[in-house]
Amino acid sequence: ITSVSPLAGLALGALLTGMAVRWTGQPVTWVFGVLALVFAFGAALVLWMPETVTPRAGALASLVPRVSIPVRARAEFARGLPVFVAVWALGGLFLSLAPSLMHHVFGIDSGVVNGLTIAVLSGVGAAAPTLLGRFAAPRPAILGMASLALGLVLLLAALATRSLALFFVGTAVAGIGFGGAFSALVQTLAPLAQSHERGELFAAIFVVSYLAFSLPAMLAGFLVAPLGLLATVEGYAGVLLLVAAVGTWNQWAPLRRRAAP
Repeated sequence: ITSVSPLAGLALGALLTGMAVRWTGQPVTWVFGVLALVFAFGAALVLWMPETVTPRAGALASLVPRVSIPVRARAEFARGLPVFVAVWALGGLFLSLAPSLMHHVFGIDSGVVNGLTIAVLSGVGAAAPTLLGRFAAPRPAILGMASLALGLVLLLAALATRSLALFFVGTAVAGIGFGGAFSALVQTLAPLAQSHERGELFAAIFVVSYLAFSLPAMLAGFLVAPLGLLATVEGYAGVLLLVAAVGTWNQWAPLRRRAAP
């Protein structure tokens, strides 16, 4: 649930926002008004949620943010770093530059289509853990990274040929890796932490993930002016291909060692 819900939220939010831009006169008011209500409802709901950890002394100290990786999880965490980076940097690419690609490369200026680019990536990503869950670890992460790499190749081909259909096919294929690989790693890491360590471990996971989500996209934004949009996106995708290849190898290497005689 923890690994899938951010992707499902991205998909639903992007799609509804695109529809608001297309069919309402005041999309900003509608979008942020609805979000305010959702957050208020969530805050009220938290008050009724049962606690899952035995209370301990030091309530105020527990509010101080802590980020750490339990000793048992450190090797797996380090091995999964390229996966976290590739997955969330891909998400950052779509959220930051996909609307510009629709307008300048494919000649489409539509809020609904812009929302669909995010919704397809994140929606397929939310469904991917179910598709890959039948395989034993680390195969879901390996298949996810391979799907992400293949999706990037298809996206580069779509940009070269100006094919919108191929763009969405590549987005869906990359989405399998976007959600599948991330969920697989979370499910691998979570059991390696005791209950009182899990919050700090998840904080570490999302610090890395959201830095990868934001910093490369910001850098790409600065490079658009001197390099051009298409060259920037192609370079971004090329770097992600390399990172995805490293991530695939990192996940496959232990499996290969276990299979060796």
